[in-house]
Amino acid sequence: MSLRRLLIRYLTPLVWRLSPRRKRDALQEFSMIEKDSGCQLLGAMDRVHDARVKAQLFQHVLEEFHHADLFERACAAYSNAPLEIPVITRQALVEGDGPQAVVDFVSYVHVGESAVNADFEAYAKSSVDPRIQGVFKAVRMDEANHEEDSMELLESIAGGKGSRLRWSLLKSRAKRGWRSYVLVMRGIGEIPLAVLLSILYFVAGPFVFKTLQRRLELAREEQLKILLVQLERTA
Repeated sequence: MSLRRLLIRYLTPLVWRLSPRRKRDALQEFSMIEKDSGCQLLGAMDRVHDARVKAQLFQHVLEEFHHADLFERACAAYSNAPLEIPVITRQALVEGDGPQAVVDFVSYVHVGESAVNADFEAYAKSSVDPRIQGVFKAVRMDEANHEEDSMELLESIAGGKGSRLRWSLLKSRAKRGWRSYVLVMRGIGEIPLAVLLSILYFVAGPFVFKTLQRRLELAREEQLKILLVQLERTA
């Protein structure tokens, strides 16, 4: 078992017990990822002209949206306030046109499904809450089928298990690895900024506390006037 799956299986339950907010945010992120996967598949269907392939992709879309709903309902069950829905920028994973673009996309889908299936297996075997464990078990049953179905689909459109398929899988693994690396480096790069902003908050806080407190004590009409002036200055 990889280090990543060991951390998922043994560290995640502890972190979620200590921080319910992290558990809620993680469930919401899973929901958004599943929904984004469905949207990516929908976006790729316009480039597919084979009715059988299109039907398979659409069935995959329906299951991804179903998974998003399962995670979203679990997230809401562990939330004591209305959820804030993050705004994400979606980057289409289909690059270019023609049959090869579809082969590369399905290859990337297969690589992603394989990784997600392994992750969800670790979550399903971890000691998280029974409700969450049940969601992961239910989703993983579909993801295992997605992994097999996407490989069968890839073989059919790539012309078998030849060099075209192997090269496409190699590119997809490299692409996914690079995306993961970028996300990790971005997170590491945000740490110094978070530390700096925290220092500025505690240093500047005592100087602006009274001013902000007086602002909060103003009547609603007065606050609205100040807001309109600020908007005009920034326009």
